[in-house]
Amino acid sequence: MRLATIQRFSNLCHLVGVPRDAVTDSWKNLCLHYSEVHRSYHTLEHIDRMLGWLESTAPGNIAIECAIWYHDVIYDPRSARNEILSAEYFRAGIGVHLEPALVSEVSRLILATDHRSHRSYSHDESLLIDIDLSILGGDTELYDEYSKAIRLEYSHVPDDAYCEGRSAVLTGFLENTIFTTLPFLKLEANARNNILREVAALKQQKANKALHPTAGNAPVLIRASISAVDELDVRFEVTTVINSIVMNIVIAQFTRVNASERLD
Repeated sequence: MRLATIQRFSNLCHLVGVPRDAVTDSWKNLCLHYSEVHRSYHTLEHIDRMLGWLESTAPGNIAIECAIWYHDVIYDPRSARNEILSAEYFRAGIGVHLEPALVSEVSRLILATDHRSHRSYSHDESLLIDIDLSILGGDTELYDEYSKAIRLEYSHVPDDAYCEGRSAVLTGFLENTIFTTLPFLKLEANARNNILREVAALKQQKANKALHPTAGNAPVLIRASISAVDELDVRFEVTTVINSIVMNIVIAQFTRVNASERLD
């Protein structure tokens, strides 16, 4: 059952005191952000999966649910400020209708989803982070889909740089226990296996690129070859036409000469 729906979002907004007329606009704006063309993984599907985990781990936790809806509302793979901007977006959006204490709590949770930060987390922050990272412990097919989606979001990054950067991020997860709350400990082994498998694949990809450094230029070389062939064809056609014209002139002159000789 799909959970990231307007009905669920409306129910949440009603619980926290958002006026009905503000709910529709808030939902439309959320959908616009989560359906941006540069997103492949950080979409409403990601939110839907997180809400599913919330239902099985901390149902009714309003602060965490608000944070789930808004933690990736601003997402630019080139930016290091996504969580900060997402928290600001939340505060300027439905946050203006919420109690200040709840706004502060949700903002804190959103900022905690910046996985580059290194600090001690409260239990609710740790639970939200585990929910956010649960994809790492998915089955092989699910994880591979996630991995491909992340690569699409970073399609602006060259292969070598992506392999190096992505490997650094993934190995960083392996330096400590990935999941820290009880409901997610069962995903730890699978997550580590998935990460090791992707890191190995990235190393192999980089090695293959080193062995065949011009492989990426093949399409250009093919196009160049085709252009050269096309140019030869054009030259051949022009030469053929010229030869034909010259031959017609020669025949015409020969005909006139023969005619004049007969008249003589």
